Amino acid sequence: IEKESHAPTIESEWNIFYGQVEVVMKAAHGRGIVSSFVLESSTLDEVDWEWIGSDYAIVQSIYYGKGNTTTYDRAMYHPMDKPQDGFHKYTIDWTPKYLSWSIDGAEIRRLMRGDANGGHNYPQTPMKVKLGNWVGGGSKSPEGTVQWAGGLAEWDQAPFTMTVKSLKITDGHPGAKTYTYGDKTGSDASIIVDGKRGAVFQEQDASSSEAPKSTSTKATSTKTSSVTDSTTTTVESTTMKTSSVKPTSTSTSSSTSDDATTTSSASSTAEETSS
Repeated sequence: IEKESHAPTIESEWNIFYGQVEVVMKAAHGRGIVSSFVLESSTLDEVDWEWIGSDYAIVQSIYYGKGNTTTYDRAMYHPMDKPQDGFHKYTIDWTPKYLSWSIDGAEIRRLMRGDANGGHNYPQTPMKVKLGNWVGGGSKSPEGTVQWAGGLAEWDQAPFTMTVKSLKITDGHPGAKTYTYGDKTGSDASIIVDGKRGAVFQEQDASSSEAPKSTSTKATSTKTSSVTDSTTTTVESTTMKTSSVKPTSTSTSSSTSDDATTTSSASSTAEETSS
């Protein structure tokens, strides 16, 4: 980030429906600068990691269900030593029963489905993966956002760099091609997977032959790499200042309208571009 209008972002063009996402990264320095690692659906289900650039002792875990912000128990603050100065692995495990957040392999929070407003506010619809940094302490940002972000950004300290070393995405429905909303309830039971209603995720046994395969692409020396025949996608980059990596698989944005369809692609191409 070099100016207030910058918000460099990596965003998948496909959706996952439960599964695991992990990133190895270090957050950006800077008052008013927020680094984010987000799962988000078109129904406003959301699961986040967030780092404030001037807070060297905390990482935040947050979730939303259908955009409901009426409760204030969704965010938690976890002690951590200088996440801006070193690489760490941050993981989100998302299942129909629970959500967990882990740092370097150690779980630091678990949310059971029933504890999210009886399950109603539990994230449960297909989501895209997004990560990047943005200006929370902007001159036109709401006062509450500026305070949360640590204050107004100090532009004489720019640029503010969030560095991503690797990103690994595993869909909870291996091989699925499409996710369709069967009605407007926004529940996982309404999601139609490849034309079949009620194809609910089941946790994979690591020793099972059905476990997802993993294929990686590297964006360190070439502009374009490909990932084929895989339900786990890994994207690696040595540095990302204002770069974005967007898989160019075909997909359509979903909504809560009847028969809205999202695409889960098992074949994609990763492109590294400067923004």
